[in-house]
Amino acid sequence: MRYTAAWKAALFFQARLQISKLRLLVLLGAAAAISIVGCQSQGPLPPDSPPAPPPPLSVTFAIRYEPAGETRLDNIRYVNAVFTIVGGTSANNATVEFIGPGGSPYESRTALLRDTPFEEQQLEFPLSVAGTLIDTAQLTGMWKVPLFIDGQMLAEPVFQLNP
Repeated sequence: MRYTAAWKAALFFQARLQISKLRLLVLLGAAAAISIVGCQSQGPLPPDSPPAPPPPLSVTFAIRYEPAGETRLDNIRYVNAVFTIVGGTSANNATVEFIGPGGSPYESRTALLRDTPFEEQQLEFPLSVAGTLIDTAQLTGMWKVPLFIDGQMLAEPVFQLNP
């Protein structure tokens, strides 16, 4: 017959104290019950602390030309407006408008943010140039790309298309 360490200890105390196995089991059961009741008598666990509030919305941006560094209209394939957002959640909508020289709206796009307010989210909005109305109508000059999140403008990068 194989005995566990706890049972061996119980048999040792039974022999030392000269008590019956039944009495030993009753004593061990009472001790276990007292320890369980003692654990429960400490009261309920404190409630979970509320989740940390998301950080305030912050935005950084970059304008990238393809090919890189080129600003001449005849040589550009597209311009990419890249926004890095912290503090946004899936409840937020991001909208960009490409506004051509002279203030005329050219194109508008919307993207949904992920529900990761503590991580950076990167949104990219490429604007095709080669072979489009921008190229054929020679829409050169200063372009604006305002970013709106839930209707509030948070950034307004600009880029230049040269003749």
